[in-house]
Amino acid sequence: MTRPGTVASTKQDVVEQDSVRRSRRPYLVAVLVFLIFVMPSMLVFKPLGSSATPATLLGMGLFVLWCAWRAIGEPPLPARTTPAHWLLLTFAAAILMSYALMHTMADRQPLEIRGADRGLMLLIGWSGILLYCADRLRRWNDVTFVVRVLVAAGACVAVIGLLQYAFGFDLAQYLQLPGLEPRSDLGYIGDRGGLRRVAGPMSHPIEYGVCLAAVFPLALAMAMSRRRKSDWIMLGLIMLALPTSISRSTMVAIAVGALVVGASWGWRRRLIVAAATPFVLLGMRLALPGTLGTILSLFENIGVDPSISGRTEDYAAADAFITESPWFGRGFGTFTPELYRLLDNQYLGILIEAGFVGLISLVALLVTALFLARGGALRFGSASPQGQLCIGLSASVAVLTVSFATFDGLGFAAAANALFLFIGLAAAVWRISVEVHGWRAISPFYAKLIVRSARRPAERPRDRRRSP
Repeated sequence: MTRPGTVASTKQDVVEQDSVRRSRRPYLVAVLVFLIFVMPSMLVFKPLGSSATPATLLGMGLFVLWCAWRAIGEPPLPARTTPAHWLLLTFAAAILMSYALMHTMADRQPLEIRGADRGLMLLIGWSGILLYCADRLRRWNDVTFVVRVLVAAGACVAVIGLLQYAFGFDLAQYLQLPGLEPRSDLGYIGDRGGLRRVAGPMSHPIEYGVCLAAVFPLALAMAMSRRRKSDWIMLGLIMLALPTSISRSTMVAIAVGALVVGASWGWRRRLIVAAATPFVLLGMRLALPGTLGTILSLFENIGVDPSISGRTEDYAAADAFITESPWFGRGFGTFTPELYRLLDNQYLGILIEAGFVGLISLVALLVTALFLARGGALRFGSASPQGQLCIGLSASVAVLTVSFATFDGLGFAAAANALFLFIGLAAAVWRISVEVHGWRAISPFYAKLIVRSARRPAERPRDRRRSP
């Protein structure tokens, strides 16, 4: 016989345990962020091939964990499935179809087959990153925790890049885990225009610059919403490190992120930022002498730059491969530079490897992620801290979306993993905003538009009677 109150106390204990379990911070996602951005992307687990970076391996583990989570149902998954889940399924189906059709072609070389196998491994890792982040981050505190870790990781990447640029010292060579081997030389430090061109802990300066540019809108949103000294210091480090990649792609990425974020500001904030911009540029010129002038010369000499002519020549060379298999491509991961050529356009590469179906599914996934983050901003309110963070996340996705037209982003471990991390975050903020505010987006513009369209039919007859 149980004592009175035993059942009630047991239920209370269960509720308290469930609340404690749900309040745990997503430390596994924080580890993932560190492996994507700070861990040198040239380090791989050699027995699994040149694509087995620590972040990719963790993403594969997260995919297995998510599948087990889905099968067991404990803890329960969110009831609402986001559009990103379905579009990821479409993208994965296109990649798997291209892989199956590749094996039906008799002229495929062993190097291409190994590349297709690596492509499947990457797909599992990307899916694990997106799905786990989209379903694990259930509360707004989880999202802000991950964003703070993202900004801190971006600041660490900036420090590594600044040390390379100023002193030629590579801190990334000391960030190694046992069992990992470099697939290429660590600490890329090149030369462009007589200045050091650095890549931080990443494999190429474009990847380094684009990833920093993707973190920049989130760092700006955090600094303006929380207004803490540490947030402004991390934002300053990221801004100072951006020009050290000496890359046109980085400057275009910064412009895209600034436009997306600036479009949500009021005129007062825009005027303040516009007035402060010359002083920021002057400080960069004093801290990094010659860097801004070198970057400006890259745009001035764009007509005679061999890298630009090489990008335009890719279109003519790709035509024969596209017509060979236009719908599902020749196999994801098979168009290797060792056999063919290096493409500086990820969308063109997807069109060759996965066909029009793969290209459309990828573009749909990216565009949907933009709208998911924007939908979260509309529900929370663009002027609120939550809305500003959603807009910063939308800008991060926009940066990578545009940058993939200037380099083969899915071929770089940090850029590709970061993209699916941001998409997972966009899906999470959308679902949280729907659970808090419902399906209807709260926005003064849309409210006025709805009221205006509702009044218009009733006002027409009265206007006709008054007309002469």
